[in-house]
Amino acid sequence: MTTVLEEATTFYGRQRRLTARAIGRIVALWGTRPPVDFDLWFAEHADALVEILTAAQESAVGQGFEYVGAALAAGGGAITPDADPVGDNLVGVAGDGRPLDTLMYGAVIHAKAAIAKAPDGADRNVVRRAWSENGVAALITRAQTAIADAGRVATGLGTAARPHTGYTRLLVGSSCSRCAVLAGRTYGSMTAFQRHPRCDCRHVPRHRSDLARSAVDVRSFFESLSTAEQDAKFTRAGAQAIRDGADPAQVVNARRGVAGLESAAGRVTSAERAAIASGRLRNSAVAGGRELATTSEAMTKRGRAFKTIARGDDVRRETEIKKGKRKRLMPEAIYEVAESRDEALRLLKLNGYLL
Repeated sequence: MTTVLEEATTFYGRQRRLTARAIGRIVALWGTRPPVDFDLWFAEHADALVEILTAAQESAVGQGFEYVGAALAAGGGAITPDADPVGDNLVGVAGDGRPLDTLMYGAVIHAKAAIAKAPDGADRNVVRRAWSENGVAALITRAQTAIADAGRVATGLGTAARPHTGYTRLLVGSSCSRCAVLAGRTYGSMTAFQRHPRCDCRHVPRHRSDLARSAVDVRSFFESLSTAEQDAKFTRAGAQAIRDGADPAQVVNARRGVAGLESAAGRVTSAERAAIASGRLRNSAVAGGRELATTSEAMTKRGRAFKTIARGDDVRRETEIKKGKRKRLMPEAIYEVAESRDEALRLLKLNGYLL
């Protein structure tokens, strides 16, 4: 019988190979020769880029749902979910709620910005480098993040849908210092997974009774790196402090927020909670003075989420969906505002992520 760690290692190996194949196709489509008109090229190829990325997200989501059941079974026994996650509603959208074509157009913006920053009289290869280097780098970051987020949300939903579960944060690949000090932390299933662009860290679903036994020694991770890698990930001064015996978490937390992992403080007011609970979101949702991630993806009459969300008896809500006025919360935003598992499950169902 496989162990939880073996299940996690196998799953994330599959996810990395899936991501590599998708990025290879996207980069090949982008090419190395810059088009005469960047915007015209993107208009002609956006559908193909989104198709590749959507297919990869669908596979990542399917693998994520399977992985949760296998990991929990390996860790002490299968747990029947209270609700079934809706895979289709996790696809076609970025982690921050943007449609995938809008996300990918950011690579064009980066390429244009590189050209604009070039000094007057720069060599004629500026345009080529802007397209094949700056543009490609932004393209890869966006594609990798979108696929990883889809897989992460799937594993998060699969865990949240089951009672008496939580997760441990697992380091995968080359991790930054903020991720390193979070590794091995145990969380309840309703706690959102903090991540940054190109973050490779993942969930390890666990039985609640087993979570306390799950740990990763951050210092062991630090000592597994070369001196140069330690300096790069923890800063030269920070790494030296750790080598001198300082607590890695304290060193990294002194620079809290640099990696963009921390959310702003603030409580959700009664009025804000009522708006979120009603499901009638417009342009954005604001809680405690900060904007929560919402998306209009799949919220048209023929959208993936429409049939799920409009299934209820609230005629006014259904009318708003048909008129394209509503937005739905991203799962991460739901975990942030929900004060109980029951409330989180209700909001996940209301926003079309669970049946």
